[in-house]
Amino acid sequence: GTDPKRDIEAFIAIREAVGDDATLYVDANQAWSPDVAIRTIRAMEPHGLAWVEEPVKKWDFEGKAKVAQSIGVPLLLDESIFTAQEALRHIKMKIVGMISIKTVRTGFYESRKIVHLAEAANIPCLVGTARETAIGTAANAQMAAGFKNILLGELTEFINFEDTFLKQPLKIENGFFYLPSGPGLGVEIDEARFSKYRLSF
Repeated sequence: GTDPKRDIEAFIAIREAVGDDATLYVDANQAWSPDVAIRTIRAMEPHGLAWVEEPVKKWDFEGKAKVAQSIGVPLLLDESIFTAQEALRHIKMKIVGMISIKTVRTGFYESRKIVHLAEAANIPCLVGTARETAIGTAANAQMAAGFKNILLGELTEFINFEDTFLKQPLKIENGFFYLPSGPGLGVEIDEARFSKYRLSF
């Protein structure tokens, strides 16, 4: 997000390396101005850009609206939407094309309200990662499984941790995430492992 020319070159190089079947999108992490965002996104669009996440500052509603109305792919909003009220404002302003739901951030109650608003406006959602452990991943997975409007999921962050808090690890096999089937989140915490990493203040 800090060097648009390099971003464009990197995107094209990745597309050439993975071919046309892979879904590619970019996350600018609010780094671009509206005009830079429009130029950069337009340069990526012919190379199979699926959507773009948070291209400009989250507080710049007019800038986000300008970008949304000037490009041919959806804006995925993440940090911009923490509440149902923020979701509704972006929907009314015709800014948002997709919403990233992070259950560990907004909880089940608020997340459900956001998903229902999005569904009523025909806006798809995905569940995004927030550097959560397998416990948070299980929450995201259960959230995604409960709504037909949540089409995608970033459910692999837990594999980057050297250990898990769970008695039975989460399962991903042949490209499929297997939803844990126990009570609640579907998982059981291993108290011994949990105690090993506990911090006291």
